[in-house]
Order: sequence, then structure tokens, then C-alpha cells
Amino acid sequence: VSAAPHAAMRGVLLLLGLAAVTSAWSVRDRPKRDAGKSTACQCQFVGGPDDDAGLTARQDGQDLHLDQLEKNINNFESDYRALAKKGKSFIRGVHGDEARLDNLEGSGCPKKEFQCGDEECIGHLEVCDGVKDCHNGHDEDDEICKSPATAGTVYEAELDGNDPCTIRKPIRIRVAVLTFDRPDVLASIAHVRASIVLTYHHGDAIKTDTLTSTGYYSYGRQTLVINPPDIPDDNRLVIAIVFDGADDHHAHGKIYHEASKDVCVRFGVRKIDH
Repeated sequence: VSAAPHAAMRGVLLLLGLAAVTSAWSVRDRPKRDAGKSTACQCQFVGGPDDDAGLTARQDGQDLHLDQLEKNINNFESDYRALAKKGKSFIRGVHGDEARLDNLEGSGCPKKEFQCGDEECIGHLEVCDGVKDCHNGHDEDDEICKSPATAGTVYEAELDGNDPCTIRKPIRIRVAVLTFDRPDVLASIAHVRASIVLTYHHGDAIKTDTLTSTGYYSYGRQTLVINPPDIPDDNRLVIAIVFDGADDHHAHGKIYHEASKDVCVRFGVRKIDH
């Protein structure tokens, strides 16, 4: 027998022996058990901390909790917004009632003066000029110094088409504020440019004319005044829209003669949202 096959046979026998020894060690190190006892798990709790089913259940529970928490927060925010809106509406209503009462009973101040409260009056040009002239600062309140007639604002009125002073006898008047300029000096008066859209009957037809004019908004008198348009054969009538300081969407309108100040038409005005 040659040396090479003999060496190969010896190698195979060594590998088989090593495998046998390893198997013996593995059997020796295993814990002994009762041959008649089941090998099934007898644990009281199934699923450890890393068990997939347990992790999924806990994650689902956390997601439900977060969803409910987010829903509660959204409900709270909605309730808060609704309550704040009602509060602001109530305050505006109170201010509006006070303004209407002043219109009926008088504010206790001369016509061109501003009522501070507690029977204190100041000149209307001192209102919203950056200086608190009223002892309570009412002349610089945000509600007073917020103009309802800024550029882009549109107000409309319906009339009966039978007034005693206008040339066209309009059935609808629309005033659109085109520009609004509040100067640094004499800031209680803002200068405006506006278009006046007049709808009226002309025979059996309905016509519409658009005029352009200038005017101003007085913070102290809370009034938008549109001067007579500079056109030939005009009877020089002024349009005034008077606000109550609380409701910007509704106001009182009037048309009066520029020279005599005599009022010939009164009407309700509403803001057109667009």
C-alpha cells in the first residue's frame, strides 16, 4: 500500500473522530429532563418584550391614545375659537347699542365733538391722532381707530327711485373705495378716492352710470364722506356713510346738499363682501 492513500485514510478517520467527540460534548451539556414530561412551553405569560405581537399591540394602543388626544385638542381649539367669536360679537353688539342710543338720545357732546365717556368730550380732530386725549384713552381705542372704509371696500344701498333731490333717482347706489391715504399730519382724517355706481330707471330701461370723486373718512365722526363729482350740471350732492363703531357690515347713509347741508335722502347701507 502506497503512502498517499494511507495518509488520506488517516485524515478521514481523524475527522470522524472529531465529530464523535463534539457530539458527545453537546449531549453531556444539555440539561437532563424527565423522559415522560412534555417539552412544550409551560410559561404563565406568552410573548416577551421583544415579541412582535406584543410590540404591535402596544403601538396600536399608543396610536389610539395619540389620536384621541389630538381630537380633544382640536375640540378645545374649536370651542375656544367659537367662544372668542361670541365674545367679540357681544362686545360689538354692546358698542353698537351704545352708538344707537347716542343717536336717539344724543351723546351729550356738540355735533362735531367726540364722546369719551363720563360726559367728557373732545374735538373730533383729536381722535386717532396718536395721543390719548380722553382721560380713559377711548379716542385711541383699536375699535375706533380701525377704518371700515379702506381701499377695496364696497358699500351698497337700495333706494325706491323716488327721492326729491337727485337727478337720476337711483334705485341702487354702490360706493367703492379706490384709494385710502392717511397722512402723518392730521391723522384723524384719511383722504379717499371712490367710484359711485348709480343704477336707475330711464324710461322702460335700467341704466347704470359710474362716477368718480374724492372724499375723506373721519375717525372722530366715524363717517365716510364722498364729495359731489366734478361734472357739469350736477346739483352738488354729498353722500355720507355713518358707522356706529361696532358693525362694519351695516351703516346709515344719507345724501345732502353741499351748500345748505340739508338732508334729502336717508337709507340703510350694507357692505359687499368679495
